[in-house]
Amino acid sequence: MSSARRSRNRVTPDGGAFDPDRGSSGDLEKKQGVVLPHASFADRAANREHARGLDTDIEGLPGLTRARRDLERAFPRNTTAPITNERKRRTLPAAIELRRSLSARQRNARSATKRTVEQSVPRAQYRAMSSLIGDPDNWKRTNDALSDVNGDAVRLDDDQRRHIQRVDRAIQRYERESGRGHLVYTVVSLPHAVIHPSELPETLSPGSVVAFDRFTGARHSIHELDAHSHPTDAVFEIQTTRGLYLGASDKGDDTSHLLPRGTRYRVVNSHFVPYERPGQSVGERLVVQLEDIDTD
Repeated sequence: MSSARRSRNRVTPDGGAFDPDRGSSGDLEKKQGVVLPHASFADRAANREHARGLDTDIEGLPGLTRARRDLERAFPRNTTAPITNERKRRTLPAAIELRRSLSARQRNARSATKRTVEQSVPRAQYRAMSSLIGDPDNWKRTNDALSDVNGDAVRLDDDQRRHIQRVDRAIQRYERESGRGHLVYTVVSLPHAVIHPSELPETLSPGSVVAFDRFTGARHSIHELDAHSHPTDAVFEIQTTRGLYLGASDKGDDTSHLLPRGTRYRVVNSHFVPYERPGQSVGERLVVQLEDIDTD
């Protein structure tokens, strides 16, 4: 395939900019990407940066409690505990490396932290979390509201804001206890089928920054996303320390994970990669690798 053809194919169908997080979806592990006019895409990015600047200002204001600062922030803080053991760090694998299912040891470790958090989480936070992940309509409605305001919860009405910030705090409880990295996967729909990674939209090219205004459902084992096998679907492979493990410890087909809203990731690379499918032959999927760039 010529470089000229590859360059043309990076252009989205209507000449706009591809936003992988803007579309509406009731599926926890699938992002509905959409093409936005360039001006709209740029305005949304500028609004996020303005909100982040205000968050920085709020952190510097004297006389506010920690709870009050968090209430007034547009985006939730990164509260992850430091990784003190390098074996607990997860890194993006090479293109040819087989993506294996999450091991029983890893599932058990994450589930133990989850159980510890569940014992201490206030009832209101638990209800908010259960409502978000247990009701596809609420998932869609909440995330659509976040998309409308570029992830800035301060711009929502009091009920929506309260609900969202309770989920934020439940996720932060897990992050403070975790002390380990995650490598998680979520599906994204593309404007067209991609035969070669160079045909991905320009906004998914290496070095680009991707913003997730919405909460993101993910899995630690890529084979759990096999139900999402449309020709125009790709998979985000995300290296992060953020989020809350929701999966089980005693079975390998539930390694679900909830990533917080208002996060940003840098595109590292994209490949067709091999992945383990228990009881079946090795599969292959198009993966776009992302690394978390937010540290506060």
